[in-house]
Amino acid sequence: MGARKKYSLTLECQLKAALAQLKAYRSGEATASLRTEHDRAIARKDTQIRKLKSEVAQGDRMLAQKNREWVEVLDDVTKECDRKIERARRALEDMEGRALRAERKCDGLQDKLRDITRQLYAALTDLEEAMGLAKKLQAQIDRDFETSPTPSSMCPNRKAIPNSREKTGRKKGGQPGHKGHPRAWHEPTSAPVDIPPPGEFLDAGRYSPTGRTIRKQRVGLRVALDVTEYRRSTARPSSGRSRRAGSSMRRSRTAWATRSPTTGR
Repeated sequence: MGARKKYSLTLECQLKAALAQLKAYRSGEATASLRTEHDRAIARKDTQIRKLKSEVAQGDRMLAQKNREWVEVLDDVTKECDRKIERARRALEDMEGRALRAERKCDGLQDKLRDITRQLYAALTDLEEAMGLAKKLQAQIDRDFETSPTPSSMCPNRKAIPNSREKTGRKKGGQPGHKGHPRAWHEPTSAPVDIPPPGEFLDAGRYSPTGRTIRKQRVGLRVALDVTEYRRSTARPSSGRSRRAGSSMRRSRTAWATRSPTTGR
């Protein structure tokens, strides 16, 4: 029962408010206030629109100014790039000319170097032969009884050989306890040969084995002949003169073909 009463009171309040609002609209007071508020809002919007239009116009002017500036900068940069490209092209042409001249000069220097190298090789060959001859002559000059089998009595202007050894009082030759310097033992290339003892050593009553074996070696040398034969085919051209195979090339490039494979001469 209380809820229905509360609900009816709420409906009565809402009805009174609606009637009051209707009365205000009929009298024109509410309409005037709404029109006044609407006019104010429109004025504020117009002010904002004018302000925005002014800002847009200013932005357009600034954009146009920036575009003109960028166009001028682009023209300056383009002109500068063109000047740099032209300078680089001229420098490249100059470098190409210098490279061509340097290449020609290098070719000339290489020809001179080849000539000098051939002369150097010839000079080194002559020098080596001269040094060999000088060594041979010096060896002949320095030969005496100490460096040749010629006795000192037959050498002119000979001098006495001093003996700087101290006298020890020992006899000549090997000393007691010295092991000596025998020939080195070699590995046998065939089976060892056992020599039978003489018949008198087989008498057990007179001789008894000592268990010691005496070793002796005889060393022989063998000489074998090793022969290698080298052959080369020949060809006869239409002119009738016999040539080696591949002789159509220049002699300087085929000089190796005439050398011995073993000695290189």
